[in-house]
Amino acid sequence: MEGFFQFIFFCLLALAVLCFITYNKVIPLLEDCKSSEANINTELKRKLDVYYKFSEMLQSGSAFEKSVFTEITKLRTDASLTIDEKIYNARNLIAVAESNPNVNSVDIYKIYQHQIAETESRIQQSRELFNDAVNKYNSLVKLFPTNIICRILRFTPYAYSLN
Repeated sequence: MEGFFQFIFFCLLALAVLCFITYNKVIPLLEDCKSSEANINTELKRKLDVYYKFSEMLQSGSAFEKSVFTEITKLRTDASLTIDEKIYNARNLIAVAESNPNVNSVDIYKIYQHQIAETESRIQQSRELFNDAVNKYNSLVKLFPTNIICRILRFTPYAYSLN
């Protein structure tokens, strides 16, 4: 009878050690999943910021370009102005254009395209890292004998990124 209790004791001790080892393997993998998911969310927020900044730059650049082209058209078509008035207005227009040399819709589009392509690449890399972390975690949670311990400790498989 005493041997039976020793056997039960060693089985429970082995189960406790297995739980301890499994728990210490699962937690870092779970944290990697959460961290990778947070990185995806950070990159998605960056993408929204890029869209917002692009919208602002495009609106200001387009408004400026529209005013310049409107003034040019007005100068060309206004027959009532003398040559001196046209020269004066042209100089003012050139001064305004020179004060804003970086405002150009084409440049804004190029900058935007580069930033959005870079952001999309970063999002894709983050998703790959996330899916790798989830794969490692889910493998540990689903493989025998750790799957039994994980069920006892209520660790469930993590969902992959669908986007």
